[in-house]
This record gives sequence, structure tokens and C-alpha cells, in this order.
Amino acid sequence: MSSEKTIEDEDTFKILIATDIHLGYLEKDAIRGQDTYNTLNEILDCAKKNKVDFILLGGDLFHE
Repeated sequence: MSSEKTIEDEDTFKILIATDIHLGYLEKDAIRGQDTYNTLNEILDCAKKNKVDFILLGGDLFHE
């Protein structure tokens, strides 16, 4: 028998923390205009893939 403690899924929370997304930053720039929106989509995809229980967005969500 292993001495390691195991934590069952029902006993844990999966939390994804993302900070300072700054949606809208340089949105008029031809090259980087969609970067912040793409980043947010990647965060949401990661959350879905990893079946997180909630997402904590810290810092600045919007640029202005």
C-alpha cells in the first residue's frame, strides 16, 4: 500500500488564473490587433480542455 495520499476529483477545485489580459490593446494595429482576443480564446480553450471549475481573472481585463 502506498503512503501517498490521493485526492479524489470530487474533493478538489481546478482553478485557472489569468492576469492582465488588456483586451483591446493595439486593436487597430494591423499585425497585433487580434492578439489579446486570441489570448482570451486560448485561455478559455485551456479551461475547457482541463475541465476547470472556475477561472479567476486578475489584473486588467480591458486595456482602457
